Formats: sequence, C-alpha cells, structure tokens
Amino acid sequence: MRKTTLLKKTIFLLFVFTSALSFSKSMLNNPTISTKSSTSQSSITVQANDTLNSNLVYKNLNNSNKESTVISNKLWFNLTSNSGIFNQILIGYVEGATDGLDGPTYDAPKNIGSNYTASLYSCIPNSTKKFIIQGKSPNSIHKGEVIKLGFGKKTDPASLYKLSISKLQGDFLSSSPIYIKDNLLNTWHDLTIGDYTFTSVVGEFNDRFEIRFEAPLLATKNETLQPKSLKIVELTNDNVQFITSNHLSIKSVQIFDVLGKQVYNFKGKTNSETYHLSNLKHSIFIAKVELSNGTVITKKAFKK
Repeated sequence: MRKTTLLKKTIFLLFVFTSALSFSKSMLNNPTISTKSSTSQSSITVQANDTLNSNLVYKNLNNSNKESTVISNKLWFNLTSNSGIFNQILIGYVEGATDGLDGPTYDAPKNIGSNYTASLYSCIPNSTKKFIIQGKSPNSIHKGEVIKLGFGKKTDPASLYKLSISKLQGDFLSSSPIYIKDNLLNTWHDLTIGDYTFTSVVGEFNDRFEIRFEAPLLATKNETLQPKSLKIVELTNDNVQFITSNHLSIKSVQIFDVLGKQVYNFKGKTNSETYHLSNLKHSIFIAKVELSNGTVITKKAFKK
C-alpha cells in the first residue's frame, strides 16, 4: 500500500515538473502577450494568472494554423502612453471559436490588479469580464464586423494614450482598412495609416472604442481622417484662430483638456473663427470642430 502511494506521488511530481518546464519553454517561444505599467522608479508586469491564462489560449490559437494551410486572421493591439503604460491584446479568428464566451480554450480574461493605472481590453457579449485574448469564429470576419474594446483608467495623472496595431496576419486583415471608432468623440481613424491618440478621465469605459473594417457612408468626406484640413493658430492675448481649408464654415468648436474634460463649447458661422481660451495655459488641448456639412474634425494642439 505504501509503495502504491509513493508511486502515485512520484508520478504527480513528474507531471508538475513536466508542466512547469513546458510552460517555461512556451513563454520563451511566445512572449507576445503582456501588460505593463511603468513608473519612473519601477516596472509592474502582468500578474502570473494573467500570463498563464493568456499563454495557454495563445497556444490554442497558434495550433489552429498547424491544422490548416489557411492562415488565421489575427490582430494584436498595443496601448501605450507618455507615462510608460504598455498593454497588448489579441483578437484571433480561428476554427472552433465562437463570438461568445468559449472559456479558457480560446478566451483569456485579463487579471487587472489593484496597482494598474490604465488598461485596454476586449469585451464579449453577456460577460462582465475583460479579455486580453479573444477567439472569434472565422465566419465573423467581414466588412460589417464590429470588435468592442474597453478602456479603464484608475489614477488621475494627465496622460496621452496611443492605440496602435502591433501585428496582424491573414488575408482579410492584410488587405482591409482597420478603423477605430471613438464613441466618446464620435470620430473614426484608420489604424493602418497611423496610431490613434486620445485622453481620458478616470473610470471604466466598456463601450468607448469599436474596431471596424468599413467606414460609414459619410467617411469618404469625413475630415476626421484628415486633420490637416483644420489649421489652429495661436494669436496674442489668449486668442486662438481656427481655419478650415475646404471652404466649409465652422458650425461649432468643442475644446477638451488632456483629461477629456470639456473646457469650452463655441458656435461659429464662417470658415475662420477666433476664440478666447484664457482657461488654458501651457497645455495640450483637443479641438473637436463640426463643419457646416456635418463633418467632424478632431485635432490636438498646444496652448503656450
């Protein structure tokens, strides 16, 4: 009886050792998914559970390519900031996954600890969890597809955040524009052309962002994708001039600070308007300008 018990313990220890060795090798081969929050004194990495869950799901998503000659469509997003934030998430369209909650086989929840400052994550319908990896059905990737991304901020320092594509693969993603829609500002931006920069107040915003593969019908003339059509000129005595180069008149101008708080809301009538911005001193601000045809231009500027 004692020999049998000793044998079982030996087998169990061998299993644990083999699993740990396999996990370590996999982490070396697949170090892609990570989450960091850096400060001037230290660097905080994602917790062990987050790394373990994401690594196992990452292996499942990778195995889908080995079983087929078709390369699965996968999309990696990075969130960074001027204060050292780094997050990365993965959306993968693989065989066996669904658009719903598939459990640890294809979906890896994000383990957000108490020491995080800002976080990017994907959202799955009928689930309150936040995900660092989300598997989706290959049949779901088409022009009308919508990927919901959430953003959370816990601390209050003013930061500029940048959302970018880290890596992509697959025929559809390699040949399609990839837009991010900011539901808070009602703006669209093509991430295949450049990164998207934004600010935020403290809180959780599960519905702030959407990834789209087809712009709305008005996007062909939506100047949000062409901020150069708006010129912002700082004059004397805290006056700032806004000029459009497309001969459309300015309908309204909203001014936001770097925390996303609205500071001013002006009305306009011509293609050149001047406003007094005395509440802004030596700071970055964001101007959201609506033109006479309904087009919205969003542009960052610096007030001396």
